[in-house]
Amino acid sequence: MINNLTCNNLLKKKDYIIFCNFYKIIKNTSFYTDGYAIASKQIGIRKNLFSLYYKSFFFFKNCFYIWKSNEKIIYKEGCLSFNDIKTKIRSKYIAVFCENKYLNRSKVFVKNFTSICLQHETDHLCL
Repeated sequence: MINNLTCNNLLKKKDYIIFCNFYKIIKNTSFYTDGYAIASKQIGIRKNLFSLYYKSFFFFKNCFYIWKSNEKIIYKEGCLSFNDIKTKIRSKYIAVFCENKYLNRSKVFVKNFTSICLQHETDHLCL
């Protein structure tokens, strides 16, 4: 969690502040226990950053897809930016390449609900 993070070994200070704000927004949201995410563009910041909470808190920077499965999930998803729930068809498994909170670049493989959240947040970054 955020308690053990320090600016010295993490992101640039500006990105760290955004990360802390993401954490506060997610922590104070009623959806927190179900899984929740937020992208920088949703709070008016034009950077390729988003955070995702699902059983643990994750931070993604400069994320892009390197693979999407042909196997799909049909899911009803909501959004803070839009007050409606839409049925979406998403890839069940995806792989992305991104930087984490320690500025390490790595491949991340996710599936099911986490895959849905990650795809939803990258949609915000493309708007």
